[in-house]
This record gives sequence, structure tokens and C-alpha cells, in this order.
Amino acid sequence: MSRGILRTTILIFIFIFSGKAFADDDLFFEKLISNNVNETEYSALIKTVSVEPVADIRSGSGSIGYISYKFIAEVEKVFKGLLNRQIEYYVTYEAGIKPIISKQSQIISLCLSHDKKLYVPDNGYRIDATDKFITIAEEAASKSTDNKKTCQ
Repeated sequence: MSRGILRTTILIFIFIFSGKAFADDDLFFEKLISNNVNETEYSALIKTVSVEPVADIRSGSGSIGYISYKFIAEVEKVFKGLLNRQIEYYVTYEAGIKPIISKQSQIISLCLSHDKKLYVPDNGYRIDATDKFITIAEEAASKSTDNKKTCQ
């Protein structure tokens, strides 16, 4: 087999399998967004404005195990929950891990704590937005029958 044919064959395989990987990623995020919107009290399209640490969570020995951060975000569109222009929500990270601050608009799904503060229940609830993902969030919100779901 000549080098040119081998190279072309390899490139074709790379193209085919990379397309499948992107399709699998899209399917994963489509399901994740739909489930997130359905299982939380609040979902919106947001843009982060600021973030600041607000609390250290220490172990019994006194060392810092986790840090809670307060995020402020402009609300571009509410999919589910109270209509508002700006939100404040909280994310807890292991000590030493810095918050991820995306400059891109994100789809976020949040839970409401007992003291009425919005929080991210785990790390899978903030996703960089695309037109396709926004449509999925809108469709999930329109199908959601229980707008008062509670997170655990």
C-alpha cells in the first residue's frame, strides 16, 4: 500500500471516529440538560459577573477541606423558576481548586436551600450554551410538570 493511500485511509478513520465522539458528547449534554432542568427548581441562561469566596469548611483537625464561593450572574433568559435579571448562587469546591469562570453564556440549573439560597448541586449543572442546548433547555422546561421540584 502506498504512503498516500495509507495516509488518506488513516485520515478518513480519524474523521469518522472524531465525528462519532462529538455526536456522543452532544447526546450526553442533551440528556444532562434535560434532566437538570427537570430535577431542579431553577434553570436559566446566565453570564457570570463576579465570584468571591464566602466560607471555609474545615475538617475536625482544623484544615480547610472545602471553600464555598458566591457567584453573581446576569440572567439572559429564565427557562424555569422565578423571573429575575440577576442571581446569586453558591458553589462549593475542594480546597485548592479554583472556581471555573466561563466568559461564555451558560445554561445553569440550581437548587434552593432551606434558607432560600440558590446553589449548584454538583459540578454538572453549569454548561456552556449553544443554540442547540438552549433549545433543549426550553423544551425540557416546557415539558416539566413540576416547577417546585426539590433537590437533595
